Amino acid sequence: MKKFLPAIVAAVLLVVANGVLLVVLPSWHRAVELERAHGEIIHEEWSDFAHLRVRELPDSRRRSLTFVDAEGREQLQSRIDLDAPSRLELRYSRAMFASFLLRETQPRVLIVGLGGGGMVRFLHAAMPETQVDVVEIDPAVVEVAAAYFGTDNGPRTTIHTADGFEYLGDETGPKYDVIYLDAFLRPPVEAVAAALREKTQRLKTAAFLEQVRARLVDGGDSSGLVVFNLIKREASTDNDLAAIRSVFPTVYEFDVAGTGNLVVIGSTDAERIGAEEWKARAAAWEEKAEWAREIELRKVVAGLRE
Repeated sequence: MKKFLPAIVAAVLLVVANGVLLVVLPSWHRAVELERAHGEIIHEEWSDFAHLRVRELPDSRRRSLTFVDAEGREQLQSRIDLDAPSRLELRYSRAMFASFLLRETQPRVLIVGLGGGGMVRFLHAAMPETQVDVVEIDPAVVEVAAAYFGTDNGPRTTIHTADGFEYLGDETGPKYDVIYLDAFLRPPVEAVAAALREKTQRLKTAAFLEQVRARLVDGGDSSGLVVFNLIKREASTDNDLAAIRSVFPTVYEFDVAGTGNLVVIGSTDAERIGAEEWKARAAAWEEKAEWAREIELRKVVAGLRE
């Protein structure tokens, strides 16, 4: 038996080594793919709410903000072309601005969830007269947006570091033409997963949506809008849609081609427009505005669910 022991030990070690490789290789492969897609990590930190990474592809001058979940998976949240900072890089964020087909002017808007600030930069370029308020719960995100993405407070931008639920629950606050909600899906770090999940879930209740509606302008030609970014594969999405429909008299849903995103627009206006009208308005905007051509509004409205 003793003479076979080294061979047995070697065999066991080989199996163990192979087992380790099976565990490590996917993680290593994922890291290589992330670096190829989004570049090297140039900043990383753990806040009270999230694990953040900033990546950069030097050759293409593109910088990305990702959120890392407890299993080490990264979700792309924001991306900037440093040579064209106002251009929207992500398809779902482009689709959210189908809102301009319902409200051609948006004097004052609120964005819940800052990320890298792509929507802020886009609005400043496309609609110079728009006043933008932003609510972001995580101070670290606010700092990263300023330091790495050039998004900060300014004459037409006010960033509030606050809980969106509490901010919108303030009945004395300003009324908005449009509220953009992109704060549902941040992957939390494990230590605060339960607490942040609870805060995130509050943004999905009918009670919260009633608060949102109360902060929108409403009346005559000044109907207010709320725009949501949802993920179709999430188990809660059907319930989210039901809650939105219970609060807003008119709801439009857009599948975002090539992604798992669903952009939903709720309107305080009870009059619904059809697919052909959406297409006509998108074509008209693309005729007159470079930003509309850039975000391909006609492709956005082609995803309208009837």
